[in-house]
Amino acid sequence: MNIFSELKIGDKLSVEFCDEDTNQGQNNMLNTQLIDIDINDNCLHISSPIYRGKRYSLYEGQKITMFFYRKKGVYQFDAKVIKKIESNIVTFVLKLIGDVQKIQRRNYYRLPIVTDAILKKHKNDKILEFECVTKDLSGGGVKIACKNEVEKSDNITIDIYLDEDQVITMDGEVIRITKDLDNNLYEIGIKFKETNETGTDRIFSFIFEKQRLMRKKGLI
Repeated sequence: MNIFSELKIGDKLSVEFCDEDTNQGQNNMLNTQLIDIDINDNCLHISSPIYRGKRYSLYEGQKITMFFYRKKGVYQFDAKVIKKIESNIVTFVLKLIGDVQKIQRRNYYRLPIVTDAILKKHKNDKILEFECVTKDLSGGGVKIACKNEVEKSDNITIDIYLDEDQVITMDGEVIRITKDLDNNLYEIGIKFKETNETGTDRIFSFIFEKQRLMRKKGLI
């Protein structure tokens, strides 16, 4: 894969630190944005990485691993920080180390996760809101458990609370409904509409981070 033809300015990327720098929160995946592409020097310019609203700095010579997300999978490449450019927006220049690798074969890995969600349905010029919980989540959709019934093919909006600081709002379509008679809850399968690339990228990043931590603990 030619990374310089695959990526475009404005793409959202994730950053993981290769070296041990306990002051940089290396145990978490940080988010950044591609600011510029220098094909002549084979370099990428990125914004300051962000984690939970806090910006982190990089230093010259630091090795990092970058991740980006596509419908066909998740990709990673190693890079080295060449320099820091301070202007109106602080940017960092990266030089690629090695090749781009595909690390996720399935388009949408389903992460089992139980978290709060709010399902919103339009009916008779009103918006009905139903409290529910997720059962699993992927970049392509979510399965929820809800006391309230909806109809197959309903167009809905759902707020998913990934954690206390991160809420993702996605538009979707109800594609499957079953009822669990034991607890009197509806299990609802929702397919996300492909109109919210930022939301999808954030979900991919969240899922990948959970997978990474689970692998580290030997759970997968």
